Amino acid sequence: MKRNRFLLYLLIAFLVTVLDFLGEINNENSILEQELFFATLTLPSVIGVTYLLYFLRKWTLNSRFYKSIQGKGVLYQRLFWGVAITTMALVLTFFTRYLSIVILPEFDSGIFFDFLFLGIFIGIFFVGLFVHALESFSELQKENQQVQIRIKDIENEKLIAKFLNLKNQLNPHFLFNSFNSLSGLISMNPKKADYFLSELSKVYRYTLDQSDELVVPLSKELELIRSYIALQQIRFGKSLVIDYNVAASDLKKMVPPMTLELLVENAIKHNIVEKERPLEVSVYTKDNYVIVSNNYQPRNDSNQYGDSTGKGLHNLINQYDIIHTEKPKFEVRNGKYTAIVPLIEAT
Repeated sequence: MKRNRFLLYLLIAFLVTVLDFLGEINNENSILEQELFFATLTLPSVIGVTYLLYFLRKWTLNSRFYKSIQGKGVLYQRLFWGVAITTMALVLTFFTRYLSIVILPEFDSGIFFDFLFLGIFIGIFFVGLFVHALESFSELQKENQQVQIRIKDIENEKLIAKFLNLKNQLNPHFLFNSFNSLSGLISMNPKKADYFLSELSKVYRYTLDQSDELVVPLSKELELIRSYIALQQIRFGKSLVIDYNVAASDLKKMVPPMTLELLVENAIKHNIVEKERPLEVSVYTKDNYVIVSNNYQPRNDSNQYGDSTGKGLHNLINQYDIIHTEKPKFEVRNGKYTAIVPLIEAT
């Protein structure tokens, strides 16, 4: 328990005791010494009950049974807490009433379930209700703060992702290679040049239109990849081979925008793509993951492209850290580089 909360409950217990004492001494039949004696017992009792209810509530929140109740909705949670607080109040009332008989037999009326029993129950019940309400409010405020922090983190990651995507697509290497290919096609094959320009515009349009989204359907990502690969295959020809094997049931599932483009671009940038050593890329889904793999044949001059791809992969991991319980995995095994990205269920 945090120090501030301990002091708050201590203050509340003290105020309850003082108010009870002041109320009793106004009674003409009250005896000051008797009331002081009861106040001396009341203060530790209220403190003990308050903290006992606090820790019982904490234990309940972490129990498996309560976690199963949470999945059934707010109504079930309220019903549960109503029953739980009433039960705890009854148990503590029986215990307190028994102690009062043992410690103060001279004030025993001879009836266990008397007005004192009822008064103790009402007092403990409302203390329990107060503790629950105060803790629930505190937890709600904490959750709201966490949500706000999470929203800010998501917005920051989206801005970084948008910047990196635009930077990657506008980098001089991509533009130079694209314009160089287009220039050669215009004189040799105008029809193919027109097709190249159409696919290039699709890539840029997607980059601008979808970069503001948190997640996009896998089907849209595949459309982008087809356009992106069309551009690259005009440049590399048969040296670049791509295979798709995406289940129809996975097309509506979601990934952050530009995910597949980042992974395919990563493969092209950092691997040899030659006629004698073609780069073979596979895009497929399995067990709620989209997987991009390629034969691992790293180029020696891959550093000329800078670390933009490394930043892109790092940003992708950060995005998943915020929006999903799993993170993407990257591994080299059996001569293949494989990126394993979790798919997100569409809501």
